[in-house]
Amino acid sequence: NLKRIADAIMLGCKDVIGVVHSQEGGEPAPHAPGWRSYGSMGQDLLAGRPHLQQHICGLSLQCTPEAFFRPNLFLVDRICQQVLDFCSQEQAQVVWDMFCGQGIISIPVLARRHCKQLVAVDRSYPALGMLQRNLDKHGLGSRATLLAVDLGSPADLRSLASRLPPVSASATELMMSQELSINELLPRPDVIISDPGRNGMPK
Repeated sequence: NLKRIADAIMLGCKDVIGVVHSQEGGEPAPHAPGWRSYGSMGQDLLAGRPHLQQHICGLSLQCTPEAFFRPNLFLVDRICQQVLDFCSQEQAQVVWDMFCGQGIISIPVLARRHCKQLVAVDRSYPALGMLQRNLDKHGLGSRATLLAVDLGSPADLRSLASRLPPVSASATELMMSQELSINELLPRPDVIISDPGRNGMPK
């Protein structure tokens, strides 16, 4: 019984804060070329707390086990600070975070005064859900647009690109030509952050 095992783990390991069971199942060994996790399967909480609490660049963030989180905690602040340095220019007002995950980079970037708007893109619903909760917790939700898009899917990429106004066209012209409402248009990025998972950038 999984629940009994989880309770025993919590009782015997005082540093464990929670035990969850993944509905996705194990990973294949070896991985076939192009293999990716589903990224959308939930996890059942068997015991303890359903999230981790992390402090990154002075911000307290909750992290869910259903989605990727950078495992080397000693490097997280340094990585985020490097990205913040890249995004520190006044003209970097609109930032797109591709493969945003739970927002480990997105939230520190948006919390800085230069960034006025964030577009965060990922295919994992659990990750995007936790990102939204953390954004709301820090009062940043109104400045962020979260998109559930599979960046490895050519169809999804075409759909995403169709929501960008051409450089030479006004939003009104685009709306008329493609029958998009003004709320469906996305701001053209000043900076694009790309931090894909362990399998790298999809072809």
